[in-house]
Parts: sequence; C-alpha cells; structure tokens
Amino acid sequence: MQPVRALQSTGKSKACFTWHYAFVKNSFPNLNRTHDKFLEAGLRENLKNVVAQNCRLGILVLFEQVIPKYMDLADQYNLEMTVLQRSIPVTALMSKSHPLANSSRVSLKDLTGYPFIADAHIDPDDTLDVLGLQSHTDLLYICDRGTIFDAVRKGNYIAIGISIPEEDARRMNCVCCPIADGAPMAVALLHSRTFTLRPREKHFIRYLTDRLHKRYSG
Repeated sequence: MQPVRALQSTGKSKACFTWHYAFVKNSFPNLNRTHDKFLEAGLRENLKNVVAQNCRLGILVLFEQVIPKYMDLADQYNLEMTVLQRSIPVTALMSKSHPLANSSRVSLKDLTGYPFIADAHIDPDDTLDVLGLQSHTDLLYICDRGTIFDAVRKGNYIAIGISIPEEDARRMNCVCCPIADGAPMAVALLHSRTFTLRPREKHFIRYLTDRLHKRYSG
C-alpha cells in the first residue's frame, strides 16, 4: 500500500470498498488528473484500514440490522460512520446455467438447496445469521472477489450481496436475482474524525450518494 504521507502530499485519496467498486470506479470523473486508489476488503478489514489510515475513506455494504453494531465499533475508534443509502434489495449472484437463474426472484428457502458462498472476512452473524442460513451444510468460505466469481461461474455456487452492474454480470455469464424475503442492505461511509475531508473526497461522496439514490430509491 502507498504510505499515507504520500497520499496526503499528492492530494490522492484511497477508498476501501466492501463491494463491487466498479459501480463508481469506471464512471467517477477523474478531475484534475488525480489518480484515485481503490481497495476491496471485508467489513472488519475495511474498518481496520481506515483506523490504520491505510485508507482515508471506507465504503461499507452491510445488512441494515447490523448497522448499530458497526456504529458502535466506529465510535470506539473515533470514526464517523454515515449511512448513505438504506433499503437496498439483497440479491443472489449465480451463473446463467444455475437451476435458479431463470427465476424472476428467489426465496431464502430456495437457496438452502444449493452450494452457498460465505465471505471469510465477514462475521457469520453479520450475514448468515441475518439470512437464517447459519445451519446451511454446503458452505464455501472465500475471502476475495475473484475467487467468489470463479466459484459462482464454475462451481454453481450462489453468492449474496447488492446487485453488481448488469454489464459486469453479462460479461461473467452471471445473473443477479432479487431475494424476495431477504433482509434489506445499506451502504455506509467511514472516515476518521481526526482529519477534514478534502474537496475531491466530498465530491466523491456526493457523487456516490447520488448514484445510490438513483439506483435504489423509489
């Protein structure tokens, strides 16, 4: 990772994401020829990176019902946590060849009959318990996005989260199916209370918030 000193001296910013960062990376305006840094990590790793100042911003994707837990954690480490968007539908990512792929929506009961991916970097009570899948017997624990996608495409596993861009899903020969009875998700922002956000960081937050509202509101 590039040292924090260098990031501060050059005016570059590094953001840590817990979900598919291409949602903003490929379309966020690259003003003033700056070069933004993006890092993907699990919820706790994301928080640790912001605490250690490896990243100035942390973008969390989490289930709404665990927000209070992470608000408390953020407060313990003198971090500001702001929810940018609530009521985001949870979806199941699967290969187009999966038996459920042609469904307009699926249920949590549907998922119990198929191999399922759990994020090794996220506490089980933050995901599996929320979905009622803690007793699922065919779980594969994975800690990076590339391996998750490989397992979905080649192993007929199912992964859960908020939907990825449709063009990315098509390129991977995958589909995102809404989970009808799944708990709602949210996107939140983390940053240290010890520094002032830079103008470009504020611009990025406004841009991300606007994109989230347009995609998931209404």
